[in-house]
Amino acid sequence: MKPPSPSLAQLARAEQYWREGRYRQRAVCHLFFRSVPPGSTYAIAAGLQPAADALRMPRFDVQDIQYLGSLTDAGGQLRFGEGFLNFLQRQAFQCDVDAIPEGTVCFPYQPLLRIEGPAIQCLLAEAVMLGLIGFSSLAATQAAQRARTSLDGAVEEAGLSPAYDESRAASHTLFHWTSIQQEGGDWKNTGLFADEPAIADTPVTLQARRIWAEDGKPVADILYRSDDGAPQGRYWISSQNTWLPIPQGRIENLLAPVFRNGQLARQHPPPAEARQYCLQQQARFGGGVAESYPYGLSEKLYQAWISDAALPKGYSEIP
Repeated sequence: MKPPSPSLAQLARAEQYWREGRYRQRAVCHLFFRSVPPGSTYAIAAGLQPAADALRMPRFDVQDIQYLGSLTDAGGQLRFGEGFLNFLQRQAFQCDVDAIPEGTVCFPYQPLLRIEGPAIQCLLAEAVMLGLIGFSSLAATQAAQRARTSLDGAVEEAGLSPAYDESRAASHTLFHWTSIQQEGGDWKNTGLFADEPAIADTPVTLQARRIWAEDGKPVADILYRSDDGAPQGRYWISSQNTWLPIPQGRIENLLAPVFRNGQLARQHPPPAEARQYCLQQQARFGGGVAESYPYGLSEKLYQAWISDAALPKGYSEIP
């Protein structure tokens, strides 16, 4: 099955990058599950394998290029130039990708995936990420929710309409550009919750850290910037509108390498293994995964991102 294709608006933006010579500039983007379906307190990461397969496939075949080359605007002018279309056809994936393993329990505003590489490739990958990982994660979350509420834990597989696919997945996921490199080498970093970009010499690369107790139960999730080093001291819990001390325990960084410079860095588990891992994850969190499970931002990330800008529901200023 052919993977989701970029929209014409995304292709027009990509052509602008190409015309301006900005296609080699690097960018860092994150895919977030910004809200969970009604009735659920968490999400299930899914769709990584088909997304990885899609990223490795040639994005545009001869028929695609011929179709794009035939499109005209309202004035009868060709929408895309021949040089840009030739460039598209020659593109080979060169990005670094890190992602949460298939079947992992995760929470709103934790990145499911991080992609870093040429800005034009990040842009073209956006449709694949939203279409495959975003929808697959939504479907897996709802399947887990139905399994919890069914009498025997079984769920009958059923198809979903394309309209449901696009509209519902888009409402729960967010593809956010946290930085793009400027001509002078500096990075223009934008926070997820703040409108004002900041100029820095390094990009924003986010990591989600899970802390496990000795009994194998998770005790906290903390989102932080990799460049800040390990979270220290306290972290901000938006759902409780408070700060909590960072607990002790076994550390697991959830985002793990998938691609390095376009080359696959790890093999995907077979479906049965991923399903078993998902069941184990839910069992460790317990039952329906209590709404009180603490997940939030490191202090440094909070200070960098939370400003006077409008915050998403559930996030508040420091009291």
